[in-house]
Amino acid sequence: MTVFTVIQDTIPTNTTAHFSVLLTAKTVMTIPKLTPQSLMTAQIMKNIQQKMLIPKNFDDSNIPDKIHVLTLKEPWVYHIINSGKDVENRSWKLWNGFTGVAIALHSGKTIDKVSPKYQVNREKLNLGKIQAFVIFDGLNPDSEWAIQGLFNWKILETWQIPDPIPAIGKQGLWTIPRSIGLSDLWNDRGRTLKRVYQDGDNQKD
Repeated sequence: MTVFTVIQDTIPTNTTAHFSVLLTAKTVMTIPKLTPQSLMTAQIMKNIQQKMLIPKNFDDSNIPDKIHVLTLKEPWVYHIINSGKDVENRSWKLWNGFTGVAIALHSGKTIDKVSPKYQVNREKLNLGKIQAFVIFDGLNPDSEWAIQGLFNWKILETWQIPDPIPAIGKQGLWTIPRSIGLSDLWNDRGRTLKRVYQDGDNQKD
């Protein structure tokens, strides 16, 4: 008999397999025999093959943090933190469910080619690091920072991370290991972060 830990939502809730699953963040379940001849559904077998069922002694420090990260080229992270940039210009629409929630901003290692107005000395840029949290809400095509023809994600708030966190960026919205502590930083933002922008006042705290 083998005991496994199952991460929430890895097992379909409509299964007719003859065992119970408690849908908590981590649930211990017992499976008498892991064979194709068992009463488990094809989907559960597929999940097992993909290692979505993992041993009981699994270290959950590599489970993704619930806060997602967005990578930007510099100097745009710099301007969001230091210049009151109130939109993020993207060729794609912000995914459903990410409006009004905290998203961490990561600076890639690539510097965008910009006009002299927006150029920043390289030594001022924290390349390859997570530097801030923002909250997006709808679009703001009327912003002076908006680029016509793109989705101009409106920034409601920007909170700076005093000690930027090194990370390797990815495309789209992505997650990092829980051990990095983004959720802890955000949940305790009044003590750990500095709010540098809030929609409506256009001034730093």
